[in-house]
Amino acid sequence: MKTPLQKQEKELQAALTGNDEQKAYQLLLLAELKYWSGDRQQAVKLVHESLDYPWNKAILPAIAEKFVENCLEFCNVAEAQSLFMTKKQSETHSGSMYELVDALLRLTLAPPDQSDLHALLRTVLDLKEASSSVPTKRLVIKQLLYLDEPRVPTENKLALIDEYEELLRAEPTDPGYHIALLQARLQLDDPSPTSVRLLERVHETMAGVLKPYERAQLNLIKGLIHEKNNCLVEAMRSYEAGLRHARHLDCALTADLSLKLARLYGHCGLVRQAFREIEAGLYLSNLNSTKAIAFRILQFRLFRQSRKFNQARRIGQIILKSELTPEIRSGFLVEFAQMLVMSEEYSDAESLCAEVQTDHLAPDLRSDYYYLMSQLHIVKEQKKAAIELLNQSIMLTTDQSDRIKRKLELGQLYHDLGLYDEGVQTLKEVTTEFPETDEGQHAIADMKKLRTELEGSALDDVVTISHKKRLLEDLSEKIGEKSLFERLHQGLQKTRDSFVSKLEKVLNQGAISDDVFDEVEETLILADVGFETTNLIMTRLRKAYKEKSITSAVEIKPFLIAEISTILSKYQGTLSIPAEPPLVIMMIGVNGVGKTTTIAKLAYMFQQEGRSVLLAAADTFRAGAIEQISEWGNRLNTDVVKHTSGSDPSAVAYDAIHAAKARSKDVLIIDTAGRLHTKVNLMEELKKIRRIIGRELGRTPDETLLVLDATNGQNAISQAKIFKQDLDVSGIILTKLDGTAKGGIIISIANELDIPVKFIGVGEKMYDLRPFHAQEFLEALFGLEH
Repeated sequence: MKTPLQKQEKELQAALTGNDEQKAYQLLLLAELKYWSGDRQQAVKLVHESLDYPWNKAILPAIAEKFVENCLEFCNVAEAQSLFMTKKQSETHSGSMYELVDALLRLTLAPPDQSDLHALLRTVLDLKEASSSVPTKRLVIKQLLYLDEPRVPTENKLALIDEYEELLRAEPTDPGYHIALLQARLQLDDPSPTSVRLLERVHETMAGVLKPYERAQLNLIKGLIHEKNNCLVEAMRSYEAGLRHARHLDCALTADLSLKLARLYGHCGLVRQAFREIEAGLYLSNLNSTKAIAFRILQFRLFRQSRKFNQARRIGQIILKSELTPEIRSGFLVEFAQMLVMSEEYSDAESLCAEVQTDHLAPDLRSDYYYLMSQLHIVKEQKKAAIELLNQSIMLTTDQSDRIKRKLELGQLYHDLGLYDEGVQTLKEVTTEFPETDEGQHAIADMKKLRTELEGSALDDVVTISHKKRLLEDLSEKIGEKSLFERLHQGLQKTRDSFVSKLEKVLNQGAISDDVFDEVEETLILADVGFETTNLIMTRLRKAYKEKSITSAVEIKPFLIAEISTILSKYQGTLSIPAEPPLVIMMIGVNGVGKTTTIAKLAYMFQQEGRSVLLAAADTFRAGAIEQISEWGNRLNTDVVKHTSGSDPSAVAYDAIHAAKARSKDVLIIDTAGRLHTKVNLMEELKKIRRIIGRELGRTPDETLLVLDATNGQNAISQAKIFKQDLDVSGIILTKLDGTAKGGIIISIANELDIPVKFIGVGEKMYDLRPFHAQEFLEALFGLEH
């Protein structure tokens, strides 16, 4: 059975035996049919043959239209134009039409950056205006509508569309003219408000269309409308319908539909169908080199998307061996290098980047190039250069998603290089510009991590206290939480009001006297600095007065600050981190000091630093102790090693050590009992736990931290002395500083116990347990400002 194309071809072949005046047009129609059926070589030959016959004046516009269309579709336009010039010179009786066709072809051939492009367009438009023939005008406008900018600027195209619609209303035409109008409208109009109207016009036009080629064109337009409105399923169905009409045509339209459908399949995750459509497209006999490259690039992207890097590399090499424009080549080099970075082939990626000509990259591709180069510099630990490149990438990108992700990376780079001001500013910009996005929330999380790091001791050697305060205030303003300094300042409010305020009243007397010394001594004791520590400070104060180092009362406060700073600085400490995990912390302290809550706060702090934590419930005798620490484990999503109530605490410690090793935990925190009224039994129990830890771990606990309640005042020191007699206490955690007016206890603890203070608690929230820093404490206690 013959196909519609074969029937049409037979009819045209029969007509060719007739009058020579009709042959030019019939040859052009036959050339089109040959092209659709896949015989491009014969199609080109027939177009050239049509130039050997006289062009019938009566149907000259139709001949000219078909000649131009066929030249643009499948002929070498420059070669066709050269042959046409001979025709133009020999048939001078219809010069205006020949001038028009010649001008149209020259405008089509003109490079986009040609200086006289406007003059060429003006020539075509003037020739159109000079013609009184509606078909001629319609022909010219139809071809101009197919041309993109800059050959036909938007303002010209809008005017041409209006004129074209008038011409279509003036005289009935075949659907091909309406298709050109729909395509032009689709290019220029914002699809959101006009999509319904455009779709209605597509359906109206399709109702009168019988030719498969035109039905395929209309389905292509329909798919583009749906795709621009993000209706991907409908777009897919339209392209599939178009291919059903165009598959046997084997023409450029078939390639367009296959390419668009393959892209959609890939976008929707239908990778197998996408590859199948690509293969079908690549086997089209009329496929030009530009379309072939487009298919190959899509094939490369799908292999990359599927992480089939070897196949992607093979296709990439095929593409780079092809004839490519500088723009396409440079753009693809960027994509190829991106894939090589994904597969960690950094050296090869760098080699490809060296070939990129950035002048030939569009802004977004140039942005991707600078981002790619920043990643390669990061791999080589050249982070300063990476920052500059990343900033260039951010400035150029128009993709908001890329912009925010790259800003997050920029903030991390600033952080890595210790450029904390720039890092904080970058993260603040992300949260301001994109507060409701996932990236905005990531920025908040990064700011919280940075805050935790700044509040710790790791940066003490590189960031001054005043710089820390400024950064933390900046962070806290954006995070919506008070900084360490604000919380510490607030937590010591009661002590400051009673101790510092009273001290300043004494020192405002001006002259130094025995009464002044007595009142200073009384103030220190009432602040719970302790008799021993107060006596030490006062002895040094009186000696300084005798030696005339101080001569007036106003000098006493700076002296006291310096003395207290000396004491506290000597006894501030950090955690001892072992060479190999886990870090094992044994928590001790009497019942009621907040030991279990402090364990939870410590675990939270380690989690914020990115460390994995295991808890052990070795306080097996206090009612509710196991349940309490288990509840904290649930809240923190942390495992808890526990036995039944009343079981051997040492057995819990034994299991916890082995669990921490088996689960590769970074930190193990062991809760213990605090029954001080059974002192002898308690100390023996704690010693046994230490022995078990030493035997199973191969070393004693890395930290034995004693939790003290600041509100207990001197009683807390008595507790500490009892524990210190029998156990190797490595550090003290002083809690509830915000609940007492006697915050001076920390000075007494540091001086009298000869044990470093490692953490202090200034509130009830999880982040209110912070590493102890003498300078920060003094600033908050005395209300000092830098």
